[in-house]
Parts: sequence; C-alpha cells; structure tokens
Amino acid sequence: MPVTVLLNDIVEALEMQFDESPSFLDLDTGNVETVSLGLLHEVEESGDDDDEDLPEGEDAEWEIAKRIVAMDRVVKLPTKFDVHEWAIMDEFSRFGRKR
Repeated sequence: MPVTVLLNDIVEALEMQFDESPSFLDLDTGNVETVSLGLLHEVEESGDDDDEDLPEGEDAEWEIAKRIVAMDRVVKLPTKFDVHEWAIMDEFSRFGRKR
C-alpha cells in the first residue's frame, strides 16, 4: 500500500539541514527525520544495547537513529550540495524539447 509523503515535510527538511545532521525519508511511514551524524555513528558502533547511557531527551532521537541504521526502506534526502538548480533547469528544458 502506498504511503503518503508530505512535500512540505521534505521542503522543510531540505531548508533546515545542517552538514552534521542529515535528513531521511522513511518509506514505510512517510515521515521525514533529521538525526545527527554523531548519533548515527554511535548506533552503528554499539548496536541495540547501548541506549541506557543517553542524556535525557535523546531517547527519541536514539530510536529514530536505530531505525535509520537498521532499515533498508529509508532514503537519505539530498543535501544543499546535491541540489544544483542550474542542472535541474537544464535537464527540464531538454526534456521538454524531446516531447
């Protein structure tokens, strides 16, 4: 069953991204999540058993990071360096001429 993804959620994530906090689209839920690279690396190194030493308030982000690391149905959104407006416009104009 197709999942609904809100374009506004993707746009907000792209606008608010920092180099150290990439955003991901969960293809199962349609949610857009932003997680720090440091936390993602901690999850990758520790597995599932190291969440008792987290500072208060990081439990939710830890769970999101675990899902991102464990799932294959999560897509990393492009960064500001991946989006090239001129190339997008050029590709669009070439596509229009082919029709």
